[in-house]
This record gives sequence, structure tokens and C-alpha cells, in this order.
Amino acid sequence: MKDSPFSKFPPITQTQGHFSAASTREVIDPKVWNSYEKIGFIRHPYPWVASFYNQPNTDEMFREDNRKPFPEFLENLRLTPFSWFTDSEGKMLIDKVYRLEDFSSIMDKYGCETTHIHPMPKWKDNITVDDAKLHKDIITKTFSRELEYYE
Repeated sequence: MKDSPFSKFPPITQTQGHFSAASTREVIDPKVWNSYEKIGFIRHPYPWVASFYNQPNTDEMFREDNRKPFPEFLENLRLTPFSWFTDSEGKMLIDKVYRLEDFSSIMDKYGCETTHIHPMPKWKDNITVDDAKLHKDIITKTFSRELEYYE
């Protein structure tokens, strides 16, 4: 029996069920990759950045005792939702991006069975969407591509 191409990815618990388009493309035959329509979903940047800051993570820089204050975290943030859809040069690798709020209807459109998205456990000192909105200038600059989907 042939191994799944996804067996080359880290365990799902380490990636929280997310695979980037670039890492997926590396393990999929190019003919297969090119034959599929590739879609992705983005959250509005305010809840995304609040969630990203709050989520428990095994990565050293995101451990609760190593977390920087939220403004400093934002200043140093290099990962955005579009990072999952682009290669290292920023070239888009997927065909269509949708808003996460439209997940169920879009999945229905593609004939996929939808699943419930469970919330991640949070740390005790959560940053909220309102906290993120206090840093509108940097979020607007950092997440300009994502904000286009919410205008």
C-alpha cells in the first residue's frame, strides 16, 4: 500500500491541522497539483491576530512565558494568513481565497461535507479583538492583502 503524500507532513497536532500551499505542493505530483482548483479561507485580521497571539503553541517564541507584549508581537509579526497561500517569494499558489465567514456555503458549493471548527484553548491573559483594534495602523499595514476581502 502506497503512503499518503500527507505522511511527509509533521503530525497534525503540531500544525493544528493547517498545511501551507507551498508545503503541500512539494509532496503532490505536479500534474495532480495543477489539475485541482485550490482554495483557501482567511479570517478578518483583527480576530486572526488576536487568536494567533493567544493560541497555545509548541514553538519556543509563542510559549506563554516567552510571549512579547502585544504591540511588540505585532511589530515583529512576519506571518499573515496569506503566508499559507504563497511561496517564499510571495507568489500566490492557490486559485481562490474566500472569507472564513463564508466557509459553510463555499464548501457546500464545492460539494464538500462541512465540519464544525472547534475553538482553540486559550491562555489566561487573552488579547481580544478590541485590543487588536487599538493597533489599527500596524494591522492595516501588515494585513493589507487580507483586508481587501473585508472592504
